[in-house]
Amino acid sequence: MRFKILLSIFFTFFVINANAGYIKGLGANSCGSVITTVKEGQQQNIEWVQMMYTAWIQGYMSGLDDNKPSSNSRLKNVHKDSLFYAVLNRCEAKPLDELYQAADYVYNNQL
Repeated sequence: MRFKILLSIFFTFFVINANAGYIKGLGANSCGSVITTVKEGQQQNIEWVQMMYTAWIQGYMSGLDDNKPSSNSRLKNVHKDSLFYAVLNRCEAKPLDELYQAADYVYNNQL
C-alpha cells in the first residue's frame, strides 16, 4: 500500500507537467489575424470588434497590474482606447506574435 502511495506521489511531482495557466480566447490569436479582423470590422462599420479586443486587453492588463487599485497602478489614468491602439501598433510591428505577447510588451515597456 505504501509503495502505491509513494509511486503516485512520485508520478504526480515528477511526471505530470503543470502550468500556471493558459492563454485562451482572443489573446491566443496571432497579431496578424487581430489586425485583419479589426480592419474588416472597421470597413463594415462593426463597432463591437474593437470593443471586444479592447475589453480583452483591459482585462489581461488588469490581471498583470500588481499595484491595483493603488495610485501606483500602471493603468491609472490610461484610457482604454490608448491601450487598444498601443497593442495594435505593437501587433503591426510584430504580426507573428500573439495578442497576449503584444499586450505584455505594451504593459512592461510602454506604461
